[in-house]
Amino acid sequence: MASNQRFTWASSGSGRHLIMRPKSMLATATWIQAQQRKNSVPTNDFVELQRLLWTNHMGYDFAQQDNGDLWLSSFTPDAVLENGSDAPITGLDKIRQFATRNDPGRTMRHWTSTFYATPNAEGAVLSAFFIGVTKSRNGGLQMGRTGYYESQAVKTKDGWKLKHHVVHQEGDIVVPKDPPGGFMPRPVPSLR
Repeated sequence: MASNQRFTWASSGSGRHLIMRPKSMLATATWIQAQQRKNSVPTNDFVELQRLLWTNHMGYDFAQQDNGDLWLSSFTPDAVLENGSDAPITGLDKIRQFATRNDPGRTMRHWTSTFYATPNAEGAVLSAFFIGVTKSRNGGLQMGRTGYYESQAVKTKDGWKLKHHVVHQEGDIVVPKDPPGGFMPRPVPSLR
């Protein structure tokens, strides 16, 4: 049986096999885990980053009611907002104006999912998908736009804040009148 520091060659009836030694397995597993940690934020930070984006959305959706205060609480004082349709907006005063400039009767809701946070030198880049729902002309709510966020978040004495918030708008959600191929979902009985 030939061996080196990490591996041992063993022979059996089906041929020779390379076997990793236990100490080497532990070292390799520890190294892999360390590499994974470098590419992720700690769980408590991830939860705070999710809350930050939820606060941002709730604040924008209800900005007409509190003059944008909740929304602004998610940004740093020197924040930059790129919403995909206007020139970049810098600073809290201009970001507030953006949130409150629209129709005072505006109704909007954001649904956000698939959060991902990647650590970097400034803090973390926070990404998530969104669907926007808006008030329709007939008074109900209708599906609006969809897209995703890429936001540079920084940890401050007051918690995580958005320093550079980029909104990638991918377009309106279109629901076909007739589903392709005539497929219509069948009702599924409740489990209750």
